[in-house]
Amino acid sequence: MQAINVDKFNALGVNSVGLHRAPFPLSISVAESEGIWTVSATAARAYDVIDVLAASAHRTSMVLNVDQTSWLADDYTPWRLRRIAQEQKVDATAHDIGWASPSPALADELLVIAWHDLRRFLDGWSPHNIDVLDVPGPLPEVDELVLAINTRDATTNLLPRSPGSQVYYSGHDDCYLYVETIDHALPARLLTRLLALFAGSALLDDDVDTLTVPHPDQRLAATLLHRSTHWIGIVLNSEPGRMVTLALTPTTRAWRLADPVPPESPHQIQITLDLQDGTWRVSPTTTDQQALDLST
Repeated sequence: MQAINVDKFNALGVNSVGLHRAPFPLSISVAESEGIWTVSATAARAYDVIDVLAASAHRTSMVLNVDQTSWLADDYTPWRLRRIAQEQKVDATAHDIGWASPSPALADELLVIAWHDLRRFLDGWSPHNIDVLDVPGPLPEVDELVLAINTRDATTNLLPRSPGSQVYYSGHDDCYLYVETIDHALPARLLTRLLALFAGSALLDDDVDTLTVPHPDQRLAATLLHRSTHWIGIVLNSEPGRMVTLALTPTTRAWRLADPVPPESPHQIQITLDLQDGTWRVSPTTTDQQALDLST
C-alpha cells in the first residue's frame, strides 16, 4: 500500500478514554466462521480505511444508516444524503428507506455509489454512524438488503444474507469499526493501515498538522494475526515528526472501552517507525524471535 496522509483529525487523535482523557489504544480482533472473516477494531474514520476495503470489493457500494451533524440546514436538520453527494461532486443514486430506519437520527435514504468515489464522498466530514455494503452488480431488492442489515444481531453475519457481496463495513462514532469479508487477506491489510494511522497520530503535535506515513510490511500484520487474533497497542514513546515506538500486546478477547490497557508483558511486541528514513523495525521482547523477524 502507498503511504498515507495522517492529519490531526484522525480518530486516534481526537478520541480519548475516560474522564482523564487517556490516549485511545489501537485494538483489533479477528474471527473466521464458514469462510467469512470478521474484524472489530479501533480507532479509524471511515475515510481512512475505505480504500483498503475497496480493494476487496466489487465496483458498487450501498451506503445507509448515516447519522451526521456535519451537514446541517438553517433549521439544524441534517442534509439528505443525496445533497451531500452533490456537494461532494459524487455521482450517486438515492433510494428512500425511511420506512426501515431503526432510529430517527439516521438518514431516511441510502445511496448507491462507486467504491472509488467513497473517499471523496467522505472527505471533510465525520459520520457518527455509517454502514457500507458491497454489491456485486445492479442493486437487487433494496428492501430485502435494508431489512437484512437493520435486523442483524451481533451473533449473525450479514454477508450470507447478501449473496455476491464481498465486504460489509459498519462504523460508529467514526472511531469503532466492524468489517465482514470473504477476503482472507483483508484483516492483515486493515491492521497494516491501523498501524500506520496509530504511528502517524503519535508523531503529530501543535506544529505538525499532517504527516505522510509509510505502511509497515504487510507480512508483519499477517504474522501478528497468525500469533493472536486479539491485539491492543499503545504508544511507548514518540518524538513528533521523527520517531515513534508502539507496543502491541496479545490478549484473550476483544478490547472494550471500559477495559484497562494491558500491563507490560513478556509477549509484548515493540514496533518502531523512523519517519526520517521511512523504516519500520520490530523488536520482540519474547524469545520467539524468528516468528517476527520482519522489519523492513
